[in-house]
Amino acid sequence: MLESRHMDNLNNLESRSTELNLHKERLLTYVDQELSRYSKQINPLLELRHNLFSVGGTEFDPTMSIDSQLYEHPAYNVDFIGHDMGLRNGNSLEYHQTTEKYDRGLSEEYAERDKIYRQAIMKVAQNLGFISTTVGIPTEDVDRSIGILDSELQPIEEKVAAIVINGAAGMSNVKRIRDAIRNIESGAIDTNRIILTAGTRPVGEAEKGRMKAWFRAGESEFESMKLATTDLLGVEFDEKTTVIPVDYGDNLTAKIQTAEAVIGEKVVTIEAVEAPYDTNRLMDDGSLAKRINTIEAFEAVLPLVEQIQGAIVMQSHDAWTPWQNLIAHKVFGIEQGRNIYPAGPFNVERVHLVEDNGQVTIDIASPQDVVDEIIKTYKQLVRMSVELQST
Repeated sequence: MLESRHMDNLNNLESRSTELNLHKERLLTYVDQELSRYSKQINPLLELRHNLFSVGGTEFDPTMSIDSQLYEHPAYNVDFIGHDMGLRNGNSLEYHQTTEKYDRGLSEEYAERDKIYRQAIMKVAQNLGFISTTVGIPTEDVDRSIGILDSELQPIEEKVAAIVINGAAGMSNVKRIRDAIRNIESGAIDTNRIILTAGTRPVGEAEKGRMKAWFRAGESEFESMKLATTDLLGVEFDEKTTVIPVDYGDNLTAKIQTAEAVIGEKVVTIEAVEAPYDTNRLMDDGSLAKRINTIEAFEAVLPLVEQIQGAIVMQSHDAWTPWQNLIAHKVFGIEQGRNIYPAGPFNVERVHLVEDNGQVTIDIASPQDVVDEIIKTYKQLVRMSVELQST
């Protein structure tokens, strides 16, 4: 009997290993296809940037076209592109702290230059799925008050183990949680579980000031996520806290509080995870981490879904969805062999109408944030391609 059980365990482990290897092969194919797609959009944008701006510290020869100096394989160009187009010092600065800004009306001296680059960023972002392709008006009053367009998510045929929502500050939490709610209500996502994951980073006054309507911001991202859930669903989280270990850092633990809500025809369990950060983790600029990153936020969730079958819906919003989708593939896909479905509404104000010399045209808000996110996602694709080929 014991020998039979031992053989069953070995067979299960072998089957599981085979499944994970097949999943990695499929993921590598997807990543390399995305790299090719991104390069076709980014390379001309890099050329335009050099034509319009004085890019300090570049390694390109200014007497030749940029395209002629790029390598055929996208992975070999990533350092050049990251240096010349990234705007948050290798992701060491906070969101919206970009080193350059191209918004309409910010500069009279460089208005035409910024407009040309801004329009090019918008087209690339639309082609790659970072922002909406059209100017839209939300159907529901609550979505108009929040500032998100109607959901474009197609029904997911597969059973979903959980919707995992990465925390932020300001209105981002409200937008992400609201989108998850309406996708369950519509039947686009079949699940009875939502997992909120966030750290203890303090919420600044500027972020609090961006809150709209009746929504509240907490003192930390974790508290803000719980408040957004309460404001949207009217639920309160249980005061009882569960503590679980996480697999990163040195003897770190995550704290969990739960609530329950009726969404559509489903009774949904909502778990709020306060994820710790690894104080020994180094940032790209060599400094020590001061808050959790998205990898840690997702890894803190792994123990909660370990015994549950099904896909993971990675819930974000607007230009932040593509990069967080890759991190979800890295954590839940590579480590647990799960299919990942990205979900995220587009911001209403991101793509909007403006009037120039009597003509109405389409423009983009905060293009610098969007192009930096595109470059960050491109860099992540390269990392994943190298990682998947080496395992």
